[in-house]
Amino acid sequence: MKARSIQNKEGVDAAISYIHQKLQLFDYLHSSPMLHLLLELGNHYAEKDNKELASVFYRKLLESEVRDPVDEAGWESDARQMAEDNLKLLKQPSVAKSGCFIATAVYDASDTPEVEVLRHFRDEVLLSSTTGRKLVSLYYLFSPHIATLIGKSIIAKSVVRTVFLKPFIWLISSNKGVNNNGRELLR
Repeated sequence: MKARSIQNKEGVDAAISYIHQKLQLFDYLHSSPMLHLLLELGNHYAEKDNKELASVFYRKLLESEVRDPVDEAGWESDARQMAEDNLKLLKQPSVAKSGCFIATAVYDASDTPEVEVLRHFRDEVLLSSTTGRKLVSLYYLFSPHIATLIGKSIIAKSVVRTVFLKPFIWLISSNKGVNNNGRELLR
């Protein structure tokens, strides 16, 4: 299969592009699997910080007239809600790679193990539910201003680190399991 050889030679992006452009797959699938595929492709490109392509897939999902009469679990409406929420997050300039404003201000860097743990918690836990995505949106609304204030004071950094961040990082690390270097949230 040509798509598989492209994937082996040039990577996943080339295979996805081939399927999307050559087969026009999205115009012919008429079921919930299509919505799932569109959501996953949007998420794939959002993770690669390609907002333009991610938006294309999320919008395609929202514009789709697919209706699954057997969707008893409500996955179809959840997928549409996730795509809508993700589009809103993509429009926010701060969502790019980090977005952990307060932790970055407290630890003076966006690549510390503590910030990585929080980022993974956001990506793997919070962004996987409607309530979590709303919390993240609310955080992005207020945290840049709070981070600016915290970043100006050594005392504020110390208090936030000791009273809030360290206990929270310990809690999410012990409950969800974080590997030794703090860089990957495990299931």
